Amino acid sequence: MIPRFLGLLVAVSLALPASAGAAGITFLAPSTARSYPDQSLGPAGYTEALAFRTADPTPTIGIQADGGAQLQCHFDNVFVTQTCGGPGPGCAAICGSFEPSAPLGPDSDEFSRGHFLAVDLVDADGNSLASEWVNIDVDTTPPVTAVDSARGVLTNEQDNAPLRPAFGYQVTDTNSVGTNVDTVACAWGPASTSPAFGACRSGVASGTFSPGHLPARHRLYRLQVRGTDDFGRSTIATGTYDPVPCVLSIRRPRSVGMLLGSGVQTRLSCETIRHVSVAVYAFMVNGRRSTSPRGAVGDNPILGQYRLSSATGTPSASRRLRLSGAARAALRHVRSLGLVLAAGDSDKIAAGIADDSLSYQVLTLRG
Repeated sequence: MIPRFLGLLVAVSLALPASAGAAGITFLAPSTARSYPDQSLGPAGYTEALAFRTADPTPTIGIQADGGAQLQCHFDNVFVTQTCGGPGPGCAAICGSFEPSAPLGPDSDEFSRGHFLAVDLVDADGNSLASEWVNIDVDTTPPVTAVDSARGVLTNEQDNAPLRPAFGYQVTDTNSVGTNVDTVACAWGPASTSPAFGACRSGVASGTFSPGHLPARHRLYRLQVRGTDDFGRSTIATGTYDPVPCVLSIRRPRSVGMLLGSGVQTRLSCETIRHVSVAVYAFMVNGRRSTSPRGAVGDNPILGQYRLSSATGTPSASRRLRLSGAARAALRHVRSLGLVLAAGDSDKIAAGIADDSLSYQVLTLRG
């Protein structure tokens, strides 16, 4: 495929004559078009000479022949012959052009995904000397860019590894000509900043972005994915992520008795999460440890909890967490007590999943 500029048209000659004396057809694509190798099946008896994409719904295609007497055009139907348009400026051979009589539908419309122009070169007696066709893709829209998210919060493909997340993204297009014509770039950083776009690491239009290891703390991040087509048109999809969605702080009771009587005063603030639970567990009773604090979340019963929900994904509360009646009765005579409070996704609290996404507070009390 050898492009050359001619006025406002780019001459792209893909059809080589069978012999030095054979006649051939050269198509001149619009100067703003993008030409690609293509293996599409075209009309029977015609050789594909050019495949191009254009953002112009009424493209003008130049036609030149190095022999013969007349050009015959067939647009989207080889059984209907149309008069080819007049030649472009400066043409010294058999020349013509074609422009559709009405704007062509874009490839984003499933009923008009592609068009073709078939051209016959005939001699003075009407005998065919060459038959070639052009595959035309009219693209009037940018690509569609998306990230895997729910209500703007990124979906971690590695839910059991919140500090090493991976986020899926997709850049899709409806091109009928050309493959891999869209490029993708990613920008990642704290939501309060505006980081520059760079490679998405996977380097393909649909893949997974991973920022690497994140610190185990409450911090809101933002991922932006930008898909750009070969005409320079872009769309951006955005999502946020917090590896530890909640911050939990407590006011320490002075004794086991105060815990049993009035509970633990807590303060909770969360982002990117809609349903939150705060629960308390025992990991040590009378100096005997049954497990680690996190182990208690996974293995020991909940002694008391409260739940919050927020349609905006930012639940917060200043609330006293009280132990259940059964827990108060069981702990009435203990001399010392080791407790852990965990705050985070309600489903994880209910399932006893003590991963890095929960916020923890540990305290030891005496009678």
